[in-house]
Amino acid sequence: MTPFPLRWHRLAIVTAMMPVLVACNTDSGSNTSQAGLEPDRPPAAFNCIAQSPWLKYGEGLHQPSRQPVPAPASHGSSASDSRCGDNRNFRFAAAKADITGPAGGKIHMGNEDPMNYSAGIHLRQYARSFIVASPCNGKHVAMVLTDTGMLFESVRQAVLDRIAADAELSRSYGPDNVMMSATHTHSAPGGQAHYTAYNLLRLGHDPQAFDVTVAGIFESLKQAHSQLQAGVSDGHIRINQGELLGANKSRAIPAYLNNTEAERSQYQDVLGGDITTNRLMTLLRLQRDSGEQVASINWFAVHPTSDSMSEYGLGAVPISGDNKGYAAYLFERLQASQANAEAFVAGFMQADEGDAFTQLWFDNDEMRARRQADLPPNEPSPVTVANGTAQLNRALSLYTSASETLRGPVDYRLSYVKMDAVEITDPVVLASLQHPADMDADPKRTCTAAMGVSFPAAGHGAQPGETGAYTPAGVSCKDPNYAQAVQTDFINLVGGNGPAWLFSYA
Repeated sequence: MTPFPLRWHRLAIVTAMMPVLVACNTDSGSNTSQAGLEPDRPPAAFNCIAQSPWLKYGEGLHQPSRQPVPAPASHGSSASDSRCGDNRNFRFAAAKADITGPAGGKIHMGNEDPMNYSAGIHLRQYARSFIVASPCNGKHVAMVLTDTGMLFESVRQAVLDRIAADAELSRSYGPDNVMMSATHTHSAPGGQAHYTAYNLLRLGHDPQAFDVTVAGIFESLKQAHSQLQAGVSDGHIRINQGELLGANKSRAIPAYLNNTEAERSQYQDVLGGDITTNRLMTLLRLQRDSGEQVASINWFAVHPTSDSMSEYGLGAVPISGDNKGYAAYLFERLQASQANAEAFVAGFMQADEGDAFTQLWFDNDEMRARRQADLPPNEPSPVTVANGTAQLNRALSLYTSASETLRGPVDYRLSYVKMDAVEITDPVVLASLQHPADMDADPKRTCTAAMGVSFPAAGHGAQPGETGAYTPAGVSCKDPNYAQAVQTDFINLVGGNGPAWLFSYA
């Protein structure tokens, strides 16, 4: 199933990574700081990443926010547990396990086209588990991040079933305190769901992809729990956050401009321009009192659609963790070269990505030409590397300068919401509702979900200057050619007669 040119693609990617690691793996000093948890001196390896030519890709695209970066929320509420008070001591562990899916002929999740299938491996997929406990109240929580397109309820339930059947894990973990999420990479096999809507274009449920995902998540949880039980010392969790410019861009600007001027005025840059998507990165640094650096977890909003939109094009695309998987891979490799960080795990979590994507220079021909000039040649997945490097560089700077410590206990809540029967009471929302009078009702409630006709519209995600019609409103019911437009869009959707990224999940 692997076409001949793909071998050279894979070789090019490996050789592109090697100079980064070779050049950045040397360090002349320690980056461990103890007294007062003051910021560290950046290791030489981290400084090397800051000089990467890949960072030019998004340079100058954004201006800083007019509003100052908010102070991180470091103090959790402990009103319900007086034992924890101003607690700053935590116990934590992290581990990862391989969940790489079938590498040949399996349809990827996210790009809605059955012709977008796996062919070889760019980056292996992993499940990364992080467990944090507060000894003051004996509670702990597990967070799992997977290099997958989505994290389905089918996978969650299967993992919980394995936990319940495990004599050791079942005493500590269950539905209440195990959280799972996905990076949302679009270059990994799908079919893990139990819902037809998600499996249809993957030609049904895929037991092989499902089983390897479930097994890997469970294995990473077991490894992290074993570390937690190994009698390791407590530690502090530092928090830091800052803007990351030139790493994400809204692909739905016309929709954003429909917001009120009063709301938009709250999100402007120093030149008065609209900030149309969240640029804040929030990071946690988990380091034990012994000096061992255990993990880093950050949240940043951008779609991992770089690989599927690169020079591979639609069709055979290697499995990849995309920009977030690439950033995590390099962070872990760099930390492995430092003292006291051999089993370090880096989690590049997804934030409120909305319609934020990685193809930054799409406004016109001049900007597209600049994008090409900013990307070093001979790399089959340049946007993955460029965007992943940008996220990595910001994460490293926040990690090094983190000094504010988290305070309070570990706690958790689990709730289920019947989304088609929520009563609407917010006066602002009620005042904004627009619907025919004969549909009016009191009280107002949500109803059964439906995929709007705009989803398959040819303009979904399109940018001015791109090939094809630019229809920011999608298909409208008022369109005289409504039926024909919908039919055409679905034919294109299923037939693959268009760029896959136009049909990415929002």
